[in-house]
Amino acid sequence: MIKIIRYLMLSTVMLTSFSVAVAENEGEKDEVVELFFEYLEAYSNSDFHRAATFVHPKHLNDYEEYTLPVLIEAKSNPRSEQHPIVEVFFEGVPDDKAHELTGIEISARLDNAMVSVLPVLIESARLENLDIKSVVFLDESRARINYDYLTGNGEKEALEDSLAKYEGEWRILLPEPPKQSAEYLESLYQ
Repeated sequence: MIKIIRYLMLSTVMLTSFSVAVAENEGEKDEVVELFFEYLEAYSNSDFHRAATFVHPKHLNDYEEYTLPVLIEAKSNPRSEQHPIVEVFFEGVPDDKAHELTGIEISARLDNAMVSVLPVLIESARLENLDIKSVVFLDESRARINYDYLTGNGEKEALEDSLAKYEGEWRILLPEPPKQSAEYLESLYQ
């Protein structure tokens, strides 16, 4: 009998905790969706600098630590002409200032370079092409937004993006972490 009472008490405590967490996160659902839309609006308007301000600072720091050195090295690689991303990325940046680019500048320049090579990326960020399905809170500081994306040929594709809190505010987590992107870029120039 004592085991049953303990089980019921534990179940009640867990359900109560879960209910409180869901209620607390419900208030943040609008905040997550609003941030996501602001990010996509900036991106779809090619305001990549503003879009980068919504990216989680950890990823911006990782751009500085991992991605920028690879791009600087790639710039002097003879094979870089085969990949216009490097040329577009460094456009207007003096060689002696390249190592001073901030995470926000790196993010904005990368997005600009990618869109110059693949203009269809802008279409994928247009709000009219998205239908939010759900916001799932993984814990008090991580969330995932699930949505359908209407492709150019009229098909729906189920996608998701993750967010994490930084100093009490939600920020976008990049689908591919900068360290992983840097490894891919490095493989192009070896």
